[in-house]
Amino acid sequence: MIGALLKAGVRLAGKRDPRLARGLCWAMLEGACAALPYMLLYGPLSSVLEDRFVTPLSLLGYTLAMIACVALRILCGMRGMPLIFAAAYAMMGQARLRIADHLRRLPLGWFARQRSGELSARLSSDINLIEQLWSHFMGTFVSGLTMSTLLLAFLLYLDWQLALICAVTLPLAALALAWAQHVAAMNAA
Repeated sequence: MIGALLKAGVRLAGKRDPRLARGLCWAMLEGACAALPYMLLYGPLSSVLEDRFVTPLSLLGYTLAMIACVALRILCGMRGMPLIFAAAYAMMGQARLRIADHLRRLPLGWFARQRSGELSARLSSDINLIEQLWSHFMGTFVSGLTMSTLLLAFLLYLDWQLALICAVTLPLAALALAWAQHVAAMNAA
């Protein structure tokens, strides 16, 4: 359902806004900055678990690196999200114009056969749903996917067997998500 709505947005708009790609690149960097603190924690935690001494200077270095990751994550979000929002709203504005132009060319008899409430719902709520999905979901999804991928790669570096177990659960989670979307779509209809 989500994938169909994303494709519908591009199809309705007729083109992609270049700001979307730039915003999604910033979202990927934001996801990387979100994953880095977990990777940085490995250093001091492995030292403690292996009964090695952690120097205050190295602890300060880890702390400053984590603060830098948080600051970079905020910066990436501040740069990427406005681009994604602007692109999504511009694309859906273009979609509304294209739909209005199409409706303008239809014969008046077509409108007599249609229920005005259904047509109004399609023009307002459905476009709004796609617009909200593009503007609010895309950046978060790309950021989360990047973070998850990097953490899975780091786990692969640490323990390939545990990474394999985690990777096997991903298709099961995707199936559960698809089933939940199917149930939600059936309940909405």
